[in-house]
Amino acid sequence: PEKAVGINANRIVSICRLVSLRPEDVGGDAIDYLREGLISNSESPSNTHFLVEKAEDVLEYRAMMCVVRLCNVGLSRYVGYDNAEPEVAGSRVWNAWYVTKGEVRALGMLLQTAASEANKYKRRYLSSKKRSVGGSTTTSSGAAMKVREEGACPLNYTLPLLDRL
Repeated sequence: PEKAVGINANRIVSICRLVSLRPEDVGGDAIDYLREGLISNSESPSNTHFLVEKAEDVLEYRAMMCVVRLCNVGLSRYVGYDNAEPEVAGSRVWNAWYVTKGEVRALGMLLQTAASEANKYKRRYLSSKKRSVGGSTTTSSGAAMKVREEGACPLNYTLPLLDRL
């Protein structure tokens, strides 16, 4: 059997956690968490990266959806990609096709893995929020599960965070 390849995606997921972080995350202490992390990171010359560690399920859900979004952006570069294998194996055209096919496959697998993880976190979060109201069960997802689909973070969200740091 083939050996599994271990991939450490901590930096990628950490960046996605960072861009998905909200003030109410990390037990409502996200701003102090960032402040302390950035200060300790800048004081130690051996630390080259500030990693946002795994916290609660809602942040992990948003981080995985960020990975999904990055994969979708990467895959959008290949719109109109011709999947047909060129006739002459080993030619420049064939080599380019082979590399492109590998990139598309890798992005697709990463997208599927991240989407599966996001769904797992969403289901776990939603099941923890189920509550009985008058004998019936309702589910509350709230703003914590909202994910930005496109574009940069709106400036009116970013500026108050910068003032707090």
